[in-house]
Amino acid sequence: MDPPQQKQSSLITSSCATDEQLVAKISQLSKPKVQIVLSGKRKCGKDFLESLILERFPRQVLSYRISAPIKGAYAQQHGLDFAELLTASEYKEQYRQEMVSWSEAVRAANPHHFLRLAIIQAATQTLENRPIWLLNDARRPTDLAYFADASEIDMTATALIKLRITSSELVRVSRGWHFTAGIDDQQTECGLDGERHWDYIIQNDGTKEDLLSQLEPFFEQIKSLIN
Repeated sequence: MDPPQQKQSSLITSSCATDEQLVAKISQLSKPKVQIVLSGKRKCGKDFLESLILERFPRQVLSYRISAPIKGAYAQQHGLDFAELLTASEYKEQYRQEMVSWSEAVRAANPHHFLRLAIIQAATQTLENRPIWLLNDARRPTDLAYFADASEIDMTATALIKLRITSSELVRVSRGWHFTAGIDDQQTECGLDGERHWDYIIQNDGTKEDLLSQLEPFFEQIKSLIN
């Protein structure tokens, strides 16, 4: 079985668990020293920022995203190519709006369902405890509230760092973004626009060097927390 098939099999198996089982499994995990919550709109550079964090702290980060179990379950139910849905391809974009509507219906009944799945799936695929956890794609107030709810996950010994990455519309357009009604005006893109309590706000309009310069205090804080 090749890696994409292994990942899809893992996603399908995890998605069959009840939420009570997921909460119980999460309670058994060794919690990190640092939980990073990363948020940003489309084409602001979340994935690139994630790659810089992984590069700075090799083999120390458990990275996960809510979109992965959404895409896994959606691909399974609709007979789609899960590996392609994980990419920044046109294939993903043609299904994005329908997938968003479907996932919002699930979240309306259970707002933490996909976040629980994301944590379990990432932990299952990583055989070692890592001191840093990174949620790549926080989109809603409920995503932030999850980590403050001890009945969901005990993070009392974990430092929570909330990071927002932004870019101007002009720069986002240069990266291939265009406004799409039903996507860019929905909670998946706008749910955290009103959030004011970010630990770091990073403006990603320039070069990699500009970005790294802004990130240095963030990196230094993490370094001090895990050493």
